[in-house]
Amino acid sequence: MPAPLIAPVNGRRTSSFGLRNTGIPGASTNHQGVDIGGNPRGSKPDVLAPQSGRVIDVQRKVVNARGLYVMIRGADADFLVQHLDSIPKNIKVGKKVRLGQKLGVMGNTSTVKIALHLHFEVHVNGRAVDPEDFYPRHGQPTPWERPGEGVRMKVKFKSRHLLLRSYFEDRKTVAALRPGGFRINTALSTWKGWTITRANRYYPTSRLTKV
Repeated sequence: MPAPLIAPVNGRRTSSFGLRNTGIPGASTNHQGVDIGGNPRGSKPDVLAPQSGRVIDVQRKVVNARGLYVMIRGADADFLVQHLDSIPKNIKVGKKVRLGQKLGVMGNTSTVKIALHLHFEVHVNGRAVDPEDFYPRHGQPTPWERPGEGVRMKVKFKSRHLLLRSYFEDRKTVAALRPGGFRINTALSTWKGWTITRANRYYPTSRLTKV
């Protein structure tokens, strides 16, 4: 069974996987990931770990077209987030990261002149695969949307909302308020019948959307 997975940022796709011609000198013509655009006039969004795993590579200086990047090894694949503006000090090779943990901030670092965006790669068995194919197979619609953060979540039952923080803290509250028709409203994402909250805890979606 695949592990829980979220998009590294919320945004919009600006470039797809595969062959392309950007017209930008030095830019790759065989794109090994997808580009996710941000707002050039707004704040730079945090880039979150798409899956729990371990850091396998970090580059903190601009020495090539990749700029600043982090690569983590998850349960189902390796994930690369690239062109970061900054990387937290605690992100080091060999360190474990949890799903939703901050890996950096979206930027435009590179030896090539680029716009603000995140380049995102998924590698399976050492080979880059199209994130747009990988994500639906793991229960997520796209690699640039996190339902619950500016993207509508599909729920079977619409009802009153209940702020949930963690399974152990809230399970008694959920049980007590179940007859009142409450449901979760702070989900990071949904995955294969589970709801992932901002506290990175997992709830059975079937239970919480029906309470």
